[in-house]
Amino acid sequence: MNEFSPKLADRIFSEALDLPEADRDAFIERECQGHAALKLRLEKLLAGACASDENANQFDQIRDRVWRSASGAKQSAAEDLSGERIGHWLLEKQLARGGSSTVYLARRDDGEYDQRVALKVLRRGLDTDDIVARFHAERQILSTLDHPAIARIIDGGAITDGRPYLVLEYVNGDPISEYCQQQNCSEADRIHLIIDVLGAIALAHSHLVVHRDIKPSNILVSAEGRVSLLDFGIAKLLDPDTVPGVSMQTRQGVSLLTPGYASPEQLAGERISTASDIYQVGRVLRDLLNNRHASGDPTLEDTRAIKLPVDLAAILDMAMHPDADRRYLSAGDMVDDLRRYLDKRPVRARPDTLAYRFRKLVGRRPWLIPAIGLVVFTLSGYMVTLIKHNQQLKLEQERATTALEFMLETLRTKDPFTSVDSASGSGVTISEALDFGVQQLHGITSEDPELRLSLLNAMAEIYASLDQHLQAIELREAALELERTLYGTNSAAVVASLSKLATQYKTIGNYARADGFFSEQLTVARAIYPPDHPELGVAEAEAGWFESRKGNFSRSESLLRSGISKMRSEEAQYALPLVNAMVNLVRVQGSEAHQDNMQVLKDARRLADEFYGNRSALSALVLTEIGSALSDSGDYTAAEEYFNAAILVFQQVLGRDHGETLAVLRNLGVLYQRRGEFARAENLHREVLEHYLRKYGAAHRGTATGYEHVATAVASQGRLAEAEPLFQLAFESNVGVLGEQNPEAYWPLLAKVWSQLEAQAYIDAERQARSLIEVFVGLDSAQTLEGLAHCLAGMALEGQGRMADGRTLRLAGRGLLQSASLPAPYTTACGS
Repeated sequence: MNEFSPKLADRIFSEALDLPEADRDAFIERECQGHAALKLRLEKLLAGACASDENANQFDQIRDRVWRSASGAKQSAAEDLSGERIGHWLLEKQLARGGSSTVYLARRDDGEYDQRVALKVLRRGLDTDDIVARFHAERQILSTLDHPAIARIIDGGAITDGRPYLVLEYVNGDPISEYCQQQNCSEADRIHLIIDVLGAIALAHSHLVVHRDIKPSNILVSAEGRVSLLDFGIAKLLDPDTVPGVSMQTRQGVSLLTPGYASPEQLAGERISTASDIYQVGRVLRDLLNNRHASGDPTLEDTRAIKLPVDLAAILDMAMHPDADRRYLSAGDMVDDLRRYLDKRPVRARPDTLAYRFRKLVGRRPWLIPAIGLVVFTLSGYMVTLIKHNQQLKLEQERATTALEFMLETLRTKDPFTSVDSASGSGVTISEALDFGVQQLHGITSEDPELRLSLLNAMAEIYASLDQHLQAIELREAALELERTLYGTNSAAVVASLSKLATQYKTIGNYARADGFFSEQLTVARAIYPPDHPELGVAEAEAGWFESRKGNFSRSESLLRSGISKMRSEEAQYALPLVNAMVNLVRVQGSEAHQDNMQVLKDARRLADEFYGNRSALSALVLTEIGSALSDSGDYTAAEEYFNAAILVFQQVLGRDHGETLAVLRNLGVLYQRRGEFARAENLHREVLEHYLRKYGAAHRGTATGYEHVATAVASQGRLAEAEPLFQLAFESNVGVLGEQNPEAYWPLLAKVWSQLEAQAYIDAERQARSLIEVFVGLDSAQTLEGLAHCLAGMALEGQGRMADGRTLRLAGRGLLQSASLPAPYTTACGS
């Protein structure tokens, strides 16, 4: 009997790959049990799979000969176009030579501007109809894929003999395997790089494109750690109608894949889907984790596999499952599991059992059980000691006993590792146990306020660490009220609570409440700390930043400089608030103080790198601000490099949907807008907006800003009617957080007027600006915005030819603004 199950072959094939090469023959012999056809298929699969990526050049040469033979081409293998000029581009040197094309390093040679690119040209003799069609399809595919980890297309055309060429973003980097080896990357670093690759693949899949040739040599990493996925030359369109008239079928008898990284279905010639890319990414990740690096001689390749953590091995098993239907459904699902692994949370690739979830909880919060044990041990010993003391300590004994019983009851009630509501069917959570604890906390009477205060602060801190800020705020405000009663208004405890409340209100986007708490914090700090104390410096810097949000730029700068000066006396201890203060000072000073700002940022970067490391979130914050300063000065190329470097660090440390990452993505979108790349800006701003909506909902300042930026990008492309409701949504989102009486809520409507002016819709702009003037007249602290609205109305009148009336309004606006600075792009609104 010669028939056998393909799934059986795939299962044995997958298991054989995990074995040392010397053990595979015996394993196959044992599993096949004399089944000749099954054994032959497995031997063929393994022969292809064992071809290393470093041998891909040999494979390319063989494939090249097959192609040339099939097409009857007579070409010289030595063709080198270095030194020739193609279009605007001068070819400097050959970078790579593949099966169908050659890639050159080229630079722009028309005197317009300096730019280095990678120019890919079809090799002579291979310009058959289907290969040319594939080349054109690659250009079409790349034009639809806009992602930081995909080398973008810049230009294209045909040389004098008719052969097509592509001009691509030049990526100066090393294959991912070599980069990891040279940089001695940690396990987490390697996983983060693969997460970036998966982000690019997810975008390609969303455009119904399957790459089909993911391998280390097609994944370059720059010295700054930026990933670039290359070579969509054999990509497949799941929907052929995406590129009308282009056939994406493989030439009969020619295998367009790299055997060492091909999925089982590719090797078997079966249907290809997005699951094939998932398999290849899993294969690349496994090789990176196993430190498989060739020395250049295939016989010296180290194929010894290290033992991986169980969760990570499970992720790889799912990604590389022989059955394509049992792999991750999407690149995003694999990213989610890798992030879960890095965060020490349960991964979806493993069975979801109670014991497993318990182990993961302890793994990511190792303090939990030791903390409970320490509390029990300490309080038990403390209570034994208290018994020996006099009656004055009786209250302390009762307090300790009550605290211990409360925490133990909170953590064991309903079993904190299973659902408090058994009907929910989900696993728990410390959060649910805390919710139950809050209910119990209300039962503690006012007879022992210090016990209540201690529990309020402890539980607020835990809620904040779980990113549940509304619950943390509720408990922290109760604690603040109690602290004022116990210790008085002027105390260090009150200053600390005011700072934490302000920070949490800032995090949820309620800047009005945050401003009030920061101001009060400064008042109390001045009352209790000496004039030169660093803690007073912290309070000054935090209050100073919020002064800028009210338009008090001079006072803001003064407070920030004073706070920075005080914190400099103890740089090591106060590095974090000091760097934040320096970044905020740069923001307040604006682009007019570019040289001074760059010096401040240079010093801030030194502090961040020295005390937190150059791959820290604090260092990335400084990189972001340097990028913003360069963008404001018009140096967009350098600014983009800094933004991408910051995005890379934030993604690795915090994740792509974290607020800090989203802020840099937003800044990068603004850069695209300034550079005139409006469609690119729109795509990025829409991604950021989706993250904010999913994470925070409609009533959040980040969401409002997201709507405003999308609207601006849409309006810049001439779609003003589509943009107007987006500006309105931005305004409504602001009102949901700040209320209609806060002038800050109205910035999106001013942006709407600006877009109307750019679109020369002068009558609509005048009407909107005048209505805003009426609103601002009735609001407190709205003088700056009222002045800007006058200037915008004046510009609208001048656009209608009413120059005198327009000048009158602009002069009035300038008088209202006085010395206030306006953010971009309104700096020229009131004239000089």
